[in-house]
Amino acid sequence: MVMKLVRKKNPRGGHLRWLENEEDSAVKAFYSARSALSAGELALASEVLQEMRRKEAWLQCDCIPGDVPAMNSANMIKDTRTLFLAGFSHEHAPSCPMHRPFSGEDGANGTGTRTTAGSKRINYRDFLPPDESGSKIKAPGRPDVQVDDRTRRTRRPRIARLLLSLIDDAGLNRLASLHPLPSCSMRASIEALSHVAAEQEFARGRRLSEIVHFQPGLGDAGKEKLMRQLERPDSHWPAGKTRMFFQIFYV
Repeated sequence: MVMKLVRKKNPRGGHLRWLENEEDSAVKAFYSARSALSAGELALASEVLQEMRRKEAWLQCDCIPGDVPAMNSANMIKDTRTLFLAGFSHEHAPSCPMHRPFSGEDGANGTGTRTTAGSKRINYRDFLPPDESGSKIKAPGRPDVQVDDRTRRTRRPRIARLLLSLIDDAGLNRLASLHPLPSCSMRASIEALSHVAAEQEFARGRRLSEIVHFQPGLGDAGKEKLMRQLERPDSHWPAGKTRMFFQIFYV
């Protein structure tokens, strides 16, 4: 049976579509590296990986019966902007063309999932995702670069790690005393986070507050205006990074 694309979230594992037979064969040929791919096979495999990134999808195979299917994610090597398929959740069956033993990364179990949870601080100067326009695909193999978006069950989303780093820098995760517990209003907390964003830079001469906003009332017109400003070709922007902004607010 051909493989299918499923959603990473909303809902997690939700069906997107089955691959066409030609796409399925091209992806399996690409991943197994059985022989040199034709230009058509390479183009089809590239389109599938690009779609996975664009739609935030995983590739699911039914070669393993049960509730834990073999899965692959389309990851990117940031330095070269090269896409490749990485397995997670469970190895493919030995008879499957997609079979590739997990490498046994430190801190991961036999299925490639981390055994301990963790979250690294955001580097404000290097946390924006790579610009994937014009990216290419890479045949499978152990990458030389440790990819920071490799799918892990316990990996926190980029915006969550950004918020945790802002909270840490604002000192909102520290208590001066346990009794009586100090109180901090929602408004004061937002102002503390906004102050950190105004003090930090995401690029030389560019304040983090330009792309991290705490304005729940920012409507569609305001978002479009902000995006047009960020997309101006004469504006200074980190090389190879996606032009985007974040909106964080309490609900």
